[in-house]
Amino acid sequence: MNEKRLSILVAVAAVLGSRAASAQLHVDAEVDPTAYALDGYSLHLGIGSGRVRLDLGVFRMAIPQLVHGDAGFDVSFDGFGPKLQYFLFAEQRGLFVGADAGLTRIHAERQGTSLAAHEDSFGLGIHAGYRVPLP
Repeated sequence: MNEKRLSILVAVAAVLGSRAASAQLHVDAEVDPTAYALDGYSLHLGIGSGRVRLDLGVFRMAIPQLVHGDAGFDVSFDGFGPKLQYFLFAEQRGLFVGADAGLTRIHAERQGTSLAAHEDSFGLGIHAGYRVPLP
């Protein structure tokens, strides 16, 4: 895990969280259990006001051979990026649409050798989803 990225993200969340109490802001955190099950991590910290939410996240995951299909190789990826989301019908819940950006680094290594390749990729995207509040 890249402790530097995670430390920066936690520091930003602490600053934003301290300001949220006085500025009518909503602060939240989310994790993706799939990443942890696949030898990785996922932490996304969000700050929202009204129907708008900004999410800053870091992630890492090892890709199982069953998915990448190359025997004798270890493949993984890690990265970070922001998401901007707009909730259509209610504040910070229900249907939302958004845009995202991210820097992802893909790692591929031949098992038992020092052969490895790394590729950095920058992506922009759009997304939609539905947020359900949990008790």
